Amino acid sequence: GLIKNPIFYADERKAVLKKISEKYDFHALLTKMLDLLVEKDRLRFFVAIYNAFMRELDLQIGRVRAHIKSSTPLANETKEKILNSLEERVGKKIVPILSVDSSLMAGVRASIGGFVFDGTLQTKLKRLKKELTN
Repeated sequence: GLIKNPIFYADERKAVLKKISEKYDFHALLTKMLDLLVEKDRLRFFVAIYNAFMRELDLQIGRVRAHIKSSTPLANETKEKILNSLEERVGKKIVPILSVDSSLMAGVRASIGGFVFDGTLQTKLKRLKKELTN
């Protein structure tokens, strides 16, 4: 809101960012980058810049992000088994992004890039129905 609002001058937005960066102990490079984005009126691109940086970093260190949805929160042991299984399949370190989706009824769905690993009850029932109707 305030940081992106064009009715505030860049200096005012920088002052707010400075206070935030001090409160949360931002790295000096991050603070400089945010200042530059404010100066150049490009702060709206921060999320895109961050996401592009993280993709490049992931690529360089050989890891991928997996969006993992489950019908209920996963127990630590279950989460570890899922991560180990996914790491074996893709051959890279997995950074999990976990979420709960009660519409799944049961099971887990993981997406990595364009690939989906679906072990949900809905998918299993659809496969069974397809097999029975063929």
